[in-house]
Amino acid sequence: EREREGLEHGRLVQSIARLEEEAAQASALASHHARQLQCTWDTERAKLRAERDKFKYKLVSHQQHQHQNKNQQFKDMAARDKEVEALTAEIETLSVSTDSARLEFEGR
Repeated sequence: EREREGLEHGRLVQSIARLEEEAAQASALASHHARQLQCTWDTERAKLRAERDKFKYKLVSHQQHQHQNKNQQFKDMAARDKEVEALTAEIETLSVSTDSARLEFEGR
């Protein structure tokens, strides 16, 4: 009986040792996979940040360009307004001159 219990105890000890070894290997493998996943995660996150930064730069550049275009449009409109004012004044002057010439002509 003691011999049989001794054999069973020996098998149990071996089984426990084997299970502990398998658990250690599984733990090592899980740690390895976790490091790989963390590496992949860090790489992907860096790529996404770079894409985000590139998009932000393009957006800001586009907004600045639009702002510059609007400023130029306002300057162009102001210049056109001055041209229109000058032409209007010239037309009024010519109109007055024409009226004066007509009155003078009719008076003769």
